[in-house]
Amino acid sequence: MFAIITSEKEEVREEMKYLSMGEGPHYVLYRPYHLTSLETPLSVARAYFENKPTIAPYHGMIAETVAVAKKDLKAGGYLDAIGGFTVYGKVDEYESAKNEKALPIGLVGANVKLKNDIKKDHVLTYDDVELEGESFLWELRKKQDNM
Repeated sequence: MFAIITSEKEEVREEMKYLSMGEGPHYVLYRPYHLTSLETPLSVARAYFENKPTIAPYHGMIAETVAVAKKDLKAGGYLDAIGGFTVYGKVDEYESAKNEKALPIGLVGANVKLKNDIKKDHVLTYDDVELEGESFLWELRKKQDNM
């Protein structure tokens, strides 16, 4: 995980220089791990009990991580999962991904069947796949897209 930060306060900038973070005005903070199994339940609890989002864009939807073929994929085959052998994620501008009907990486799963052949390194779209069965994530995403 990483965050890009900045500050207008001179004392903060001086401290960042002292800590060898560069000249600024922007600084990158990096943590080489992401403890989703611990962080996600805390985020959900905070949202429910305190009505406070922990991951919310300040300016609306800005980016989307879309599914991209890791290899040539054949119609009739199934996708696996994030971190699997069929797709990887690529960040795109939200409006571009929406206009192209790009498939969000979070909707990839073993119950997603390919309707079309997809070449390696091409973005998958909703038109390229069909969901077999039901998916709570797909339902949530539909609601999000209709907001």
